[in-house]
Amino acid sequence: MEKDLNLRCSLALAEELRRAGARVVLTRDGDRQVAGDDASAAQELEARVQVAERARAQLFLSVHHNARADVSQGRISHGTDIYYFQPASAALAQSLAEPLAQAMGETSWRHLWRSFAVIRQTSMPAVLLEYNYLSNPQLESGMLARPDYPTRTARAVRQGLEKFLRSGL
Repeated sequence: MEKDLNLRCSLALAEELRRAGARVVLTRDGDRQVAGDDASAAQELEARVQVAERARAQLFLSVHHNARADVSQGRISHGTDIYYFQPASAALAQSLAEPLAQAMGETSWRHLWRSFAVIRQTSMPAVLLEYNYLSNPQLESGMLARPDYPTRTARAVRQGLEKFLRSGL
């Protein structure tokens, strides 16, 4: 399930960033809702933003895997998409997209403006990372299933973050 793969990748990313000296705050470290089981989707998204705000985070990363509802498109879709909303987040998205895609052997990556709640409501630079397409059966049974996949993506995100932070943007 996407939530399980997202969590595995997020935990690997947190470990990678902590080893590099970062202070990391996760919105969740287990299979649970942040706002509680009875919360609406909007309340859940707001709760995730509030975790970052209360922690006075400098950056907000939301880790996901993409999919397409259309079966014919889903079977062939691939690539890394990084979404941002705030203009100040565009450079962050751009810094992350290429290293992440290359770590997965992807030739396709994009950084795109979108109005998603978790990246729209934050006061810090924020991106929503879509690592690749779970709807593509070749990717799902191949690269995404590799045991080293979470650590490879974590290293790539760390490299992109270091590039962004060195740029001073």
